[in-house]
Amino acid sequence: MATTTKFIVAQSSPSVLSGTSTVDVSETTSLAIPCGGRSVVRIGIPTITAGTVTFGVVPYPGATSRVLKDISLAAITVASGTGDLVVNIPELSGAYSFTIICGAAQSAARSFDIQCVGENPSL
Repeated sequence: MATTTKFIVAQSSPSVLSGTSTVDVSETTSLAIPCGGRSVVRIGIPTITAGTVTFGVVPYPGATSRVLKDISLAAITVASGTGDLVVNIPELSGAYSFTIICGAAQSAARSFDIQCVGENPSL
């Protein structure tokens, strides 16, 4: 079984990565999204079953995942909605990897579109 989301290389450039991460039916968390320190520029959020979306972040290889928080230590959240929402979460930029966490188990699989740009600083 896969443990990370696979990216495709977009625009014939290794510095632009695009992919889809899924929160499966009856689940709350996606697989790890390996952005490798790049800037996360877009997250397409579909309609989700009740609750909010938060993010678990691994800041560097080997670190423990933790909830992404702002400078005031409040969890960074996106309210559930009707889909077709595209957000930019600047606090995710530079992370080694992250997960998408839904506040409630999903009644159907939910696909989140992710795009990261920049060179992988860990290479």
